[in-house]
Amino acid sequence: MPIVLVIDDDKDIRSLIADALKPLGVITLEAGSIPEALACLSEQRIDLVLADVYVPGGTSFQIIWEIQHGQRPGTPIVLISGTQDRSMRAQAVAAGAADFLEKPIDRALLRARAKTLLELSALRDQQDQLAQFLIHDMKQPLTVIGATTEWLAEQAMPAACIEALSDIGTSVHRLRRMIDDLLAVAKAEQTALALDRVPIDVELFIADTVRAYHKLAESRGLGLQSSVDGLRSAHADPVLLGRVFGNLLENGMRYAATRILIRATIEEGRWAVFSVANDGPQIGASERSKIFEKFTQLSAGGSLGLGLYFCRLVLERHKGSIALTASEEWPVQFELRLPLTLG
Repeated sequence: MPIVLVIDDDKDIRSLIADALKPLGVITLEAGSIPEALACLSEQRIDLVLADVYVPGGTSFQIIWEIQHGQRPGTPIVLISGTQDRSMRAQAVAAGAADFLEKPIDRALLRARAKTLLELSALRDQQDQLAQFLIHDMKQPLTVIGATTEWLAEQAMPAACIEALSDIGTSVHRLRRMIDDLLAVAKAEQTALALDRVPIDVELFIADTVRAYHKLAESRGLGLQSSVDGLRSAHADPVLLGRVFGNLLENGMRYAATRILIRATIEEGRWAVFSVANDGPQIGASERSKIFEKFTQLSAGGSLGLGLYFCRLVLERHKGSIALTASEEWPVQFELRLPLTLG
């Protein structure tokens, strides 16, 4: 059964809303404050949120932010308020609310909006599941093609055939990477992305990362260096953070001229700051402003435009951030920020 979270400091209002939703056959959870609401969101898989704008402990705009950066960023939220201020309605929709209703609550209208949003949410979940099944099923034939190509390359044949097999192998690797990106993003946008944050030995983590990509960089004539300054430990999911570094390094190896540098430092005693920089061509302002958006490709192409979007999702799940900066020495520099303390 769908679960609806009702947030309002007035118990009578919460009861009225719960009663109005009974015909929909939903489970209704109630919260009278922002902390209670955040606890529900962290413990339950919520399908719809109905929230008063002003609640003890803050405003429901904080709830919108938590949903957008939490485990189910697509969860619809409807804000409810006793004010008829049109600017408040515009602010709510701009922040990401699915709708804005006014008090006194029209029970029939509330029920109709909730029914529509729950149906849309269920349909989106079904579409996401179907897409994941299809993407996952594509991996098997690619595995067969890749293995067969490797076997053929070991057989005696003309140089032209060997070159053609090499091209096939490169394309198979690229398709696998696209599929992995699609699966990773699908998981990151849903509850499947669960963080396992542990203390990471930064020097060891970066040393392992450099070791893993050193040969690939060398094969492309690139230098891969690292520098750690004062940052001993960071709390993060090592698997997801490793995937982020992998995306950034592979991206850098496509565009770098001669070298790539990984750096780690501590800032203001509060932030673990990592950077992956390369000396390739600087990214234009028009592309820089949207580079972390879904399906955004650089003019050079070569990917689905999901790798950097995935990096953004992972950093946001960690309550951190990722940004693109530039300097004279390093025209392209991706800066990652992680909070040193959990919270």
